[in-house]
Amino acid sequence: MIKVKAFIGSVTVAGVLVLAACSKSDSPTAPRPSPTPSAATLTLTVESTPAYVGDVLSARAEVRVGGNAVPDGTPVLFSLRGNLCWYDLNNDNQVQDNEILPCTLFVENSTTSITKTTVAGIARVTFQSAAQDDVELSARYGPANDVKRFTVQGNPNAIVPAATAPRIFQLDPPVGNGKGGEYVTIVGDSLCSYYTAAGNCVQPGSVRFDIGAPVNATRDAPVVAASARGDRLVVLTPQPSPNPLTQDALVSVVVTTLAGSATATNAFRFSAQQLPPLIYSLQPSSGSARGGEVVTIYGANFEEPIKVEFSPGGVAQVVDVPPGGTQITVVTPQNSLPLDADTSASVTVTSLFGTGRDQTVTKANAFTFKAEVTTPVLYALSPNSGPIEGGTRVTIFGSGFQYPVQVLFGDREAQVISSNFNEIVCIAPSIAPSQPGTPTTVQVSVKNILTGKTSSNTLPYRYGEAMFVSAITPNTGYILGWNPATIYGQGFVAPVQVLVTVGGITKEAQVLSVSGTSIQVKMPPFAEAVGDQGCTPVAATFTVTNIGSNLTATGPVYTYLCSGGISGP
Repeated sequence: MIKVKAFIGSVTVAGVLVLAACSKSDSPTAPRPSPTPSAATLTLTVESTPAYVGDVLSARAEVRVGGNAVPDGTPVLFSLRGNLCWYDLNNDNQVQDNEILPCTLFVENSTTSITKTTVAGIARVTFQSAAQDDVELSARYGPANDVKRFTVQGNPNAIVPAATAPRIFQLDPPVGNGKGGEYVTIVGDSLCSYYTAAGNCVQPGSVRFDIGAPVNATRDAPVVAASARGDRLVVLTPQPSPNPLTQDALVSVVVTTLAGSATATNAFRFSAQQLPPLIYSLQPSSGSARGGEVVTIYGANFEEPIKVEFSPGGVAQVVDVPPGGTQITVVTPQNSLPLDADTSASVTVTSLFGTGRDQTVTKANAFTFKAEVTTPVLYALSPNSGPIEGGTRVTIFGSGFQYPVQVLFGDREAQVISSNFNEIVCIAPSIAPSQPGTPTTVQVSVKNILTGKTSSNTLPYRYGEAMFVSAITPNTGYILGWNPATIYGQGFVAPVQVLVTVGGITKEAQVLSVSGTSIQVKMPPFAEAVGDQGCTPVAATFTVTNIGSNLTATGPVYTYLCSGGISGP
């Protein structure tokens, strides 16, 4: 006798027990349908094949008279015959008379007999089996009838609870590190709570680690995988303790399913954690105070995450910790100030940094930062000119700049905005008190204040009038075309006029836009410069005038080339 879960119609059946096959006298009787012509034929078809326990199954009866479908609404009597089942409706595991019912019933009325009417000559019916059953389905219309016999099989996709308690044979591997987080396979059988009817594991059992001294605690071990047959579970070992494990701890492993529990006593062992880290040496053992150099720390027991700190110096960037825990590759930190003399630094390594199980070791005087007394070198100024009132933001490009720095424009000190080893940004000072009548050029120099080193060279900076032109880009264009160009300088105020002169002929350029330091223009064509014998490149001069103040500045030479065409302004 077999108990199974089932649902019949809208009634939930707690348990079903197949008892015996029905005899013909067991079948309920039903009203006899009205007589029909003897020429009627009935064909019964079971549409659900194969038929599985718990599925809603369907069949149809096709009725024809004289070759034609019977009218809609014609009654057809359907009957079921099969085994009897015990439905434990009271869920008390006691058989009661009212709990003995057929295993297979019609869904519409939960009985074994039902009358359905035809639509387009076909009457349809649905039924359901609570257990595996040998079923006889019949349909009758007057003297016409048909019978089908079939077997309702166990559903291969049904989910059934485990029937056998689990067993544990061994754990593989039986030893793990004291931090947890490793994969371990439990080998046994019946290790799952639910299976398919075909015997495949659907839901694995739960796993618990009962950890002995010195931890004396219980930890759940998450199941990450299970074999199809439920004879292996892969679990992730839990962290036995937030503190370092100072000695080995034995573990009893418990697997629990719906069918029971199994315990493997002392089947696993957490091994004590590694010793604190050790530093043997650094290679190389010295380097630039500017940092950024690769250094390898040799030692033992290094475990990620790792923190490395140089003192003085700061925290180093950890690049690599190879397997084995004997090396750490770092990039040295940058000292905030230049060093006047070689400086020894202690190196501190922290293993398992930030995990709550940090372990630290320090090696004194393990590294030497070499003093660097550099001499500044100037490469370029951008821009290299500005008004006599100053205020121009100037970038100095070079090398060897060590904060803090002093920048001089001639004998006037500039305001330093920012500096690093290769670049200084400053504000050009005013030389207005001297009020030069013509453009004045001064030399720019840089001094590293802490070391007293002054730049080995200087660069010229031009102080000009309130308005001046420093450049035009591009400085060439086609003689027959309106060529775009940008005029650079200082003190431009719209509206402006740009006049271009070639060989005594002056024309006005088209001004597109004006800012304080640049003017966008289109240079006018000079077809007059093209003679009968062709032309050669010709130089032009141009002036810029602020119309509102009548201030004028002359720009550098602009060259017209002999190709291209007139395109219009």
